[in-house]
Amino acid sequence: MGKVIEKVKLINYDDVSACKRGYVSKEEIRFLETDAIIDTGSVMSSLPRKIVEQLGLLIEPENQVRLVYADGRKESVPKANGLTIIMFGRNWTGECICQENSDHVIIGQIPLEQMDLVVDCNKQAVYPNPENPDQVTLLAL
Repeated sequence: MGKVIEKVKLINYDDVSACKRGYVSKEEIRFLETDAIIDTGSVMSSLPRKIVEQLGLLIEPENQVRLVYADGRKESVPKANGLTIIMFGRNWTGECICQENSDHVIIGQIPLEQMDLVVDCNKQAVYPNPENPDQVTLLAL
C-alpha cells in the first residue's frame, strides 16, 4: 500500500465567521493550500505548529491529547481550535493536533468520515463517496 497525498485548503474558521459578521474583509481570511498526508490510521488531523500559527488558530495548552507513536513513544501535545479543511468542495470544521516537531499536514479519520470521503490506499487516491457523489451523506441512527 502506498502513501496517499492530496491537496487541501486549510482555513481559519474564526476569520470566516468574523467576515460573515462584517468584522474583517474576505481578503483578511487566513488560509493555506498545501499537500497533506491522508492517514486513515490517525483519528484526528495534525498540523505543524508553524502552520497553526500562520493560520492564527487558537492553541489551547490546557487542552492536551496524548499521542502514542509507532515506536512506542508517548507525548502530550496541545490541540488547536477553529480549523476548516476543504477537499473536493466538501468542508469540515473542528480541532486539530498542534505538533512542534513535524513538517507534515495529516488529515485523520474524523474529518474524512464527516466529509464522506473514501480512501483507496492501493490506488493512492481519495475521492467523494461514489454512493453519494453530489452531497455529504452521514449515517444517522
